[in-house]
Amino acid sequence: MALDALVVAVAALAFWPALSAGVTPEDWSWLAMGRHLDDPLVATYQNVFFTYFYRPVGLLSWWFTGHVFEADAWWHNAFDLALHVGNALLLAHLATRLTGDVIAGRLAGILFGVMPIGIGTAIWLSDRFDPLAALFGLLALLAYETAFRQHRRYWLVFTGLLLAMASKEVAYAVAGAMLVHAAVDAWTQRRLRWDLAAPVAAAVASAVALRFASGTGAASALGDGAGMQAIITGIGAWWWRLPSAIAGFSSDWRWTAGLSAPLLVAQLTPWAAALRRPSAAPWPAILIGATLLVVPAILQWPIVRQALAVESGLISLNLRFYYLAGIGLALGAGAAIASLRDTRRRRVGVALLACVTAAAFLRAHQVSTHWSATYGREAAQMTQLGKAVAAHSYTGGCQIELAMPHHSDDIRQHIDTIVKAMAPRGASVMTCAVYAGLPVYSIVLDAAWCDAARWPALRVAQFQGRPLMERFGNLCTAQFEEPDHARSGPGVYHFSVDAEGHLAPTPKE
Repeated sequence: MALDALVVAVAALAFWPALSAGVTPEDWSWLAMGRHLDDPLVATYQNVFFTYFYRPVGLLSWWFTGHVFEADAWWHNAFDLALHVGNALLLAHLATRLTGDVIAGRLAGILFGVMPIGIGTAIWLSDRFDPLAALFGLLALLAYETAFRQHRRYWLVFTGLLLAMASKEVAYAVAGAMLVHAAVDAWTQRRLRWDLAAPVAAAVASAVALRFASGTGAASALGDGAGMQAIITGIGAWWWRLPSAIAGFSSDWRWTAGLSAPLLVAQLTPWAAALRRPSAAPWPAILIGATLLVVPAILQWPIVRQALAVESGLISLNLRFYYLAGIGLALGAGAAIASLRDTRRRRVGVALLACVTAAAFLRAHQVSTHWSATYGREAAQMTQLGKAVAAHSYTGGCQIELAMPHHSDDIRQHIDTIVKAMAPRGASVMTCAVYAGLPVYSIVLDAAWCDAARWPALRVAQFQGRPLMERFGNLCTAQFEEPDHARSGPGVYHFSVDAEGHLAPTPKE
């Protein structure tokens, strides 16, 4: 219990500064959807915001937190803190079970809890998908180990794995880890465990079927240029950036070298020990950890190719590509400790891993502190601005223009969802499009206005001949071609916004 409490405490402390970070620009669209969507089950059979993925579990979580916490950003961040801390604790128990070593298992959990890869991903609300995928994936792996040893809980393997893959596609790596483990067992023990393969195969088949049923096919995730060169470029970029990602994309090479070198070397230690004494090696931890480290690069190559192939992609938002791999790294480090049978070597190994963990905690705390400093004040301003704009009464089909020269393009391009996220349910602003002098990424509307004919002054944008206006339950997501922001007259409202986010008291129509 004391070690479990330590896992929880250090992971929570590393995350803690980010509780006051508020909501980042990309988060507002999920918050708007979560707060205004009536039927959460829509997310299970329909896609949202013209996305290439099928992640109903993540959308359901936004509906839940949006209705329970409404627009209180602190509680939304606390929910994600709980997810990450839960993952660290689950990993600690999984590593303990796989290695049969309590100290090695708990060290693995603590390490993951404070790794910049984990913290940097978990603090971004928009990437709740990765912590959710890891949560259900770890639960599925724990159930798998129970099924492997005790021939029971097969339904938990299926359920946990399906929920993991319905959280984010990278969780297919968890299924891969299970199958690798089963394949090695079949090879070494000369037996086929169909009872283990069946729930894994059924979960994968169900996840793929649900994805296609929602209208999200495999091709929509690949984009153009999905040739072998593109695949190699994407996978290569992931591995090339891995050492930097382990240090939270720090610009200081000392962080990168000090954290990545020992953790990557630790991955080789259990393999070396296994070659010397195969019968004493913690094979389940070695195999599952290695699979979780290697497979995410393969599964995520399409988006990684675009995000990490250039230096500008080395930002904390892109640590999300390494969250599950971080679990693999921590599990590999735990296996390294468990493989040290000599008492002296084990003490040295534990001491070294403790030092690396302490350094990781310091770096992760820097990442979360910087995140809060970057977004906290701006998020508070946008919260008040959104409430102020939404408080006015508007005619349906209107265009709202905010003059915001003191604010970033990122804020201005998300201004519609900022306002909609702060609007009370049924507010008239849900029938209008909100701009700030720039095109916006997405506009969220009441479904009654999901008809291009009701927008004579605005033209719906097209993509590959398809109008970008789609109903999602009682809501509608739309993209219009950039309007004339200086237009005035009936149905157009102009506001000015100062540097502190205060709205001019009287709009002019």
